Amino acid sequence: MKITKSQLQTIIKEELERMMEDGHDDRPSAVRKLKTAMEDAHEILAGLQHHQGELPAWWMSKVTIAADYLNKARDYFLVSGEVMEEEKEYVSSFYTAKEKRAKELKDKGVEPDLAFAIADDQMEKAGKKIKSKK
Repeated sequence: MKITKSQLQTIIKEELERMMEDGHDDRPSAVRKLKTAMEDAHEILAGLQHHQGELPAWWMSKVTIAADYLNKARDYFLVSGEVMEEEKEYVSSFYTAKEKRAKELKDKGVEPDLAFAIADDQMEKAGKKIKSKK
Protein backbone atom coordinates (compact mmCIF):
# COMPACT_ATOMS: atom_id res chain seq x y z
CA MET A 1 0.00 0.00 0.00
CA LYS A 2 1.32 3.39 -1.02
CA ILE A 3 0.88 6.42 1.20
CA THR A 4 0.65 9.84 -0.36
CA LYS A 5 2.52 12.84 1.01
CA SER A 6 -0.68 14.41 2.34
CA GLN A 7 -1.71 11.14 4.05
CA LEU A 8 1.72 10.92 5.68
CA GLN A 9 1.45 14.53 6.86
CA THR A 10 -1.99 13.80 8.33
CA ILE A 11 -0.71 10.69 10.11
CA ILE A 12 2.25 12.60 11.56
CA LYS A 13 0.03 15.50 12.65
CA GLU A 14 -2.43 13.13 14.36
CA GLU A 15 0.40 11.25 16.07
CA LEU A 16 1.96 14.46 17.36
CA GLU A 17 -1.39 15.64 18.71
CA ARG A 18 -1.92 12.28 20.41
CA MET A 19 1.53 12.43 21.96
CA MET A 20 0.91 15.91 23.37
CA GLU A 21 -2.47 14.82 24.78
CA ASP A 22 -0.83 11.80 26.39
CA GLY A 23 1.62 14.01 28.29
CA HIS A 24 4.82 13.42 26.33
CA ASP A 25 5.81 17.01 27.01
CA ASP A 26 8.75 16.90 29.44
CA ARG A 27 7.13 18.00 32.70
CA PRO A 28 3.70 16.33 32.36
CA SER A 29 5.38 13.15 31.17
CA ALA A 30 7.72 13.15 34.17
CA VAL A 31 4.81 13.74 36.55
CA ARG A 32 2.83 10.88 35.00
CA LYS A 33 5.81 8.51 35.12
CA LEU A 34 6.57 9.37 38.75
CA LYS A 35 2.94 8.84 39.77
CA THR A 36 3.02 5.46 38.04
CA ALA A 37 6.29 4.63 39.83
CA MET A 38 4.70 5.56 43.17
CA GLU A 39 1.71 3.32 42.47
CA ASP A 40 4.06 0.49 41.50
CA ALA A 41 6.12 0.99 44.66
CA HIS A 42 3.00 0.86 46.85
CA GLU A 43 1.88 -2.37 45.18
CA ILE A 44 5.34 -3.87 45.61
CA LEU A 45 5.38 -2.90 49.30
CA ALA A 46 1.97 -4.48 49.76
CA GLY A 47 3.19 -7.63 48.02
CA LEU A 48 6.27 -7.78 50.23
CA GLN A 49 4.10 -7.78 53.34
CA HIS A 50 2.55 -11.06 52.21
CA HIS A 51 5.67 -12.58 50.64
CA GLN A 52 7.30 -15.52 52.36
CA GLY A 53 10.88 -16.64 51.79
CA GLU A 54 13.81 -15.27 49.89
CA LEU A 55 13.56 -12.84 47.00
CA PRO A 56 15.41 -13.67 43.77
CA ALA A 57 18.68 -11.83 43.16
CA TRP A 58 17.47 -10.57 39.76
CA TRP A 59 14.44 -9.00 41.47
CA MET A 60 16.54 -7.32 44.14
CA SER A 61 18.83 -5.99 41.41
CA LYS A 62 15.89 -4.34 39.66
CA VAL A 63 14.70 -2.72 42.88
CA THR A 64 18.23 -1.53 43.65
CA ILE A 65 18.67 0.00 40.21
CA ALA A 66 15.23 1.64 40.29
CA ALA A 67 15.93 3.14 43.72
CA ASP A 68 19.32 4.38 42.54
CA TYR A 69 17.84 5.99 39.43
CA LEU A 70 15.13 7.74 41.44
CA ASN A 71 17.72 8.88 43.95
CA LYS A 72 19.86 10.38 41.19
CA ALA A 73 16.84 12.05 39.59
CA ARG A 74 16.01 13.59 42.98
CA ASP A 75 19.60 14.75 43.37
CA TYR A 76 19.25 16.78 40.17
CA PHE A 77 16.85 19.06 42.02
CA LEU A 78 18.98 19.13 45.15
CA VAL A 79 22.18 20.05 43.34
CA SER A 80 20.90 22.17 40.44
CA GLY A 81 19.38 25.59 40.71
CA GLU A 82 20.16 27.85 43.62
CA VAL A 83 22.06 25.58 45.94
CA MET A 84 24.84 26.81 48.14
CA GLU A 85 28.31 25.97 46.87
CA GLU A 86 29.19 24.08 50.05
CA GLU A 87 26.16 21.82 49.55
CA LYS A 88 27.31 21.04 46.02
CA GLU A 89 30.74 20.12 47.38
CA TYR A 90 29.17 17.95 50.11
CA VAL A 91 26.95 16.10 47.65
CA SER A 92 29.85 15.67 45.23
CA SER A 93 32.16 14.29 47.94
CA PHE A 94 29.34 12.11 49.24
CA TYR A 95 28.90 10.48 45.83
CA THR A 96 32.62 10.15 45.33
CA ALA A 97 32.83 8.31 48.66
CA LYS A 98 29.81 6.17 47.77
CA GLU A 99 31.28 5.21 44.40
CA LYS A 100 34.62 4.39 46.07
CA ARG A 101 32.91 2.19 48.68
CA ALA A 102 30.88 0.38 46.01
CA LYS A 103 34.07 -0.27 44.04
CA GLU A 104 35.74 -1.70 47.15
CA LEU A 105 32.81 -4.05 47.65
CA LYS A 106 32.78 -5.10 43.98
CA ASP A 107 36.52 -5.79 44.19
CA LYS A 108 35.73 -8.14 47.09
CA GLY A 109 33.33 -10.07 44.87
CA VAL A 110 30.03 -8.45 45.82
CA GLU A 111 27.51 -8.28 42.96
CA PRO A 112 27.59 -4.71 41.47
CA ASP A 113 23.93 -3.88 42.19
CA LEU A 114 24.23 -5.16 45.74
CA ALA A 115 27.53 -3.30 46.21
CA PHE A 116 25.84 0.00 45.30
CA ALA A 117 22.91 -0.74 47.59
CA ILE A 118 25.22 -1.51 50.51
CA ALA A 119 27.37 1.55 49.81
CA ASP A 120 24.25 3.70 49.56
CA ASP A 121 22.96 2.37 52.88
CA GLN A 122 26.32 2.88 54.59
CA MET A 123 26.67 6.41 53.25
CA GLU A 124 23.12 7.27 54.33
CA LYS A 125 23.89 6.08 57.87
CA ALA A 126 27.15 8.05 57.87
CA GLY A 127 25.29 11.15 56.66
CA LYS A 128 22.76 10.85 59.48
CA LYS A 129 25.58 10.60 62.02
CA ILE A 130 27.23 13.72 60.59
CA LYS A 131 23.94 15.67 60.64
CA SER A 132 23.18 14.61 64.22
CA LYS A 133 26.59 15.91 65.39
CA LYS A 134 25.91 19.39 63.97
